[in-house]
Amino acid sequence: MKLLTTEEVAARLGVSIRRVQAMIKSGSIKADKMGRDWFIKESDLASVRVYGVAGRPEGSTKKAVSKKRSAK
Repeated sequence: MKLLTTEEVAARLGVSIRRVQAMIKSGSIKADKMGRDWFIKESDLASVRVYGVAGRPEGSTKKAVSKKRSAK
């Protein structure tokens, strides 16, 4: 069983460390706190999904379409 730091998890998922911390807080990622640091089991990352702003997994081929107001 390999334990990963929040920095290592962030690099593997392609997100920021703060995003990983938020996912831990929300329960999206199961983690154990040792001292002041969080550690995540490598095996627990297999089921983790990271969602972008539009609610789709990051790296998805579809991009969010923004609506622009035309100036009159």
